Amino acid sequence: MASGKKNLNSLRKRIEDLLNIERSHMCWELGDFQAPIFIKEPGGTPAKPYMLVCIDTASLAIMGNDLLPDSPSPQDLLTLLVVSIEKPFLGISAAVLPESVHLDDPAALELVGNELGQLDVKVVLVKRLSALSEFEKIIQRDLFSRHVGYSAGVN
Repeated sequence: MASGKKNLNSLRKRIEDLLNIERSHMCWELGDFQAPIFIKEPGGTPAKPYMLVCIDTASLAIMGNDLLPDSPSPQDLLTLLVVSIEKPFLGISAAVLPESVHLDDPAALELVGNELGQLDVKVVLVKRLSALSEFEKIIQRDLFSRHVGYSAGVN
């Protein structure tokens, strides 16, 4: 069995475990952007990583994040979402189930919608992830600009 299929089956089991958690009224955005810095793995070539973020639209609280060397797949986004539901970054010890999740990637929408259908979470395709865009501006200004290799979004 391929590694991707194994991971998806594992995610499905974890999603089933979330069936009985209490639903919140939160709306989350789930997306990614290419970070304006370069990273270099030992023996590798410098490259801009992708930052995956799950963010609450009302508070701009980061529910979860990840950094990947390559463009994320829909399954990478689903994995981040499941992890964010199970253990949000809010300092809350219990799982949090959002009422809705907004995405701007049709392929991710299909996968996330299919897999979260049993949890009755509304999964919505939007043109622009405004909370994620605001977060990206903030971290470019306040975080990435302080790191060696910062390129101000220029290749």
